[in-house]
Amino acid sequence: MSNLTMNIPFTFLKDKNGSPVSVSATNDLAVIWQNRVFLTLSTRLGERVMRPDFGSNLHKAVFENSVVAAEIAKDSITTAFSQWLSELNLKEIKPTFDKNTNNLIVTVVYGLPNGEVDSITINTGIFNRSGEIILEIK
Repeated sequence: MSNLTMNIPFTFLKDKNGSPVSVSATNDLAVIWQNRVFLTLSTRLGERVMRPDFGSNLHKAVFENSVVAAEIAKDSITTAFSQWLSELNLKEIKPTFDKNTNNLIVTVVYGLPNGEVDSITINTGIFNRSGEIILEIK
């Protein structure tokens, strides 16, 4: 499993030591799939003009209480995986609520086509209005 942190915009990936990792070109399939999962889950339905049904409703979890937010997250992620990431095997969705930041943190565990297991952790704080997206990939 990878242990990367992604800050968007422009400080993309950092390895476990905090060193920048280039995302301009890679042949690391785990990184490619992590990027695909992140882009699919962070894209709002209707956001892409030529493909309005691409993405997920994960952003709708932002202003809900922890129970409803967890349900929205599970449903949105399950739907996105079945529709857009069907090559991956969704294994587990673990939503937790951070009482300090009032953010829902969702860890998604999935199997890669080669059988390896990987995960991505998304903090719903990525959907804030500042435009800064923070993502931990473990």
